[in-house]
Amino acid sequence: MTDGGKEDGEGVKLRAHQEAFARATDGIISGSPTRDIIAHVIPGGGKSTLPIQAGRLITAGLADRICWICPRMSLQDQAERNFLDPRFREMFGHNLTIRSATNDHNPSRGLNGFATTYQALGVDKEKTVLRDIERYRYVLVLDEFHHLAEDGDWTKPIQELYDRAAYRVLMTGTVG
Repeated sequence: MTDGGKEDGEGVKLRAHQEAFARATDGIISGSPTRDIIAHVIPGGGKSTLPIQAGRLITAGLADRICWICPRMSLQDQAERNFLDPRFREMFGHNLTIRSATNDHNPSRGLNGFATTYQALGVDKEKTVLRDIERYRYVLVLDEFHHLAEDGDWTKPIQELYDRAAYRVLMTGTVG
């Protein structure tokens, strides 16, 4: 196949990174102690399907919610829409939903998770997101994590979330 992917058992063509991610989540579901999955996907390569695939950890009973952190509000909106996309629902056989949230109390509001931005977390003085991550087993998705500077405004709040998340997915199209 031209993109390096293969068909799953139902004829759905997966890209190579989706296939590798599925193997990683399969391993976790089968008992691997892995908590971190790092995905380097070329820009425009479709890394936004990986949090949907990470939802398998919820359906397997290993996690309760997803927190997808994006560098821009446009990506936050895209995150919410991707979980509702009928094509992705069929492709990955899921019925999970997330919502956009900005430092809300109960950010998931009865759904399977939420999407927020690095900027929002940088000003979350009440630590509402951290408190929610401490209450539930979260899959923390850091989208374009290369935006995190070592001593930037977002470093401490993100590190606190990272340390408490049950699983972490670090996605980027740029390394270095």
